[in-house]
Amino acid sequence: MRSEFSAKGVSYCESTWLLWKGKLVAFWVDQSYHFGITVTSPIEGCHATLMRYLQLGHGDLRGVFLKMKLFWEAQQQSIETMISKQQLRPRHIINTPLYAAVLQSVHGYALLRINQEHSKLPATGPP
Repeated sequence: MRSEFSAKGVSYCESTWLLWKGKLVAFWVDQSYHFGITVTSPIEGCHATLMRYLQLGHGDLRGVFLKMKLFWEAQQQSIETMISKQQLRPRHIINTPLYAAVLQSVHGYALLRINQEHSKLPATGPP
């Protein structure tokens, strides 16, 4: 009797709830602020990027260091370019008097996130 109930329960879960497992997990994860980071470790993304740049998993230490040095320089240049572009052309939604004092010193992505949180405040009365 117990194994029959377990088999029915498993088939019910598979046919009813597991079809929606991705949406259920996303709903549960979205209850917490994670600022778009969905990996379990921030190092995973860095490691994947570095391994794509190195392409080969063998070689001497000097060769790996030289490739990593080129990676770091390219990454630094990419970051500087992105920051320069964002400072030259702020998005319309954050180009307001509320953000005028920090517009040139805070990254546009951070200001967009702040603006999203600010829009959740009630229009009148205390927050």
